[in-house]
Amino acid sequence: MKQEIRMEVIEGSEQKDQQGQPVPGTGTPKYQYILNMAEIKGGLDLTVADSSTVSVSKVATFEQSFALFQAGVIDQEALLDAADYPNRDEIIKRMQRKQQQAMQSQMQAVQAQQQTEQQKMQVDVQKNTQDNQTKLQVEAMKQRNGMLLGGAR
Repeated sequence: MKQEIRMEVIEGSEQKDQQGQPVPGTGTPKYQYILNMAEIKGGLDLTVADSSTVSVSKVATFEQSFALFQAGVIDQEALLDAADYPNRDEIIKRMQRKQQQAMQSQMQAVQAQQQTEQQKMQVDVQKNTQDNQTKLQVEAMKQRNGMLLGGAR
C-alpha cells in the first residue's frame, strides 16, 4: 500500500493552471525538511515546538498595534506593551517626565508672552494718557491765550 504524502503550502503561492486553479505541489512549502537517514547514527532525538507560530503572532500583533498607533488610536505606552519591550516601565516614566517638562516650558512661554502683552498694554495706556493730558494742556493754553488776547482789546 502506497502512502500519500501531503505537502502543506503557503496559501496563494501555488502556480495557476489555465483556468486559474492552483496546481498541486507547486506552492511554497509551509514546512521544509531534509533528512538523510544514512547520515543519522545512534538514533534521532527530535523536539517539535510550536513557538514559531507564537512569534509570528507577536509580530502580527505588534504590526497591528503600530498601525493603530500611527492612526492615533493607541498611545506610546500601549505600543510598548504590545511590543513587550524590555524596560518599558522605565521608558514610560522617562517619557512622562519629558512630557511634564515640555508642558512646564510651554506654560512658562505662555506666561512670558502674557506678561509681555500686559507690559505693552500698560505702555500704550500710559502713552495715551500722556497724549490726552498734553492735548488738554494745549487746549487750556489756547483758551487762556484767547481770553488774554480778547480781554486785552
